[in-house]
Amino acid sequence: MTGVGRGTVQAIQDGRWIVLDCEQDQFLPDGTLVLRWQLHWVSGWAPGHGEYRAVMTDNYGHADVYRGRMEGDRLVFESLEAAAVRLRFTWDASDPGVITWRNEMAVGDGSWFLIEEYPMVPQ
Repeated sequence: MTGVGRGTVQAIQDGRWIVLDCEQDQFLPDGTLVLRWQLHWVSGWAPGHGEYRAVMTDNYGHADVYRGRMEGDRLVFESLEAAAVRLRFTWDASDPGVITWRNEMAVGDGSWFLIEEYPMVPQ
C-alpha cells in the first residue's frame, strides 16, 4: 500500500508537551482508498518518570501510554510493558534530508516485526 498523510503540530504548556493531530489515507497499488487513519498524540519530557512519555488515541479506538527515549538521531516510543500487543514507533533523523518513520509490533513477549516503514517528506 501507499499512504499520503497530513499533520499539524503545536507546543502547549510553555513547550513541555507537543500535540500532533494527523491523518493518513492508505491506498492499494491501483489507487483504491483502503482507509483513513486519524491520530491524536501528546508527548514530552515527564520529569517524574525521568523519560519521555506519550499518550495516543486513534479512530480505531486505541488509547495507550508510551515510554520514549533518544538513541542517537532516533526518537523511539514503546508501549508500556504490560500491554498485550506492544507497539514501537521510531522517527529516525540520521539522514539530514529526511525523517524515516518505522512502526513495529510485538505480541506478548514475542519478537518485534515491521508493520510499516517509509520516509516522511513534505509535499
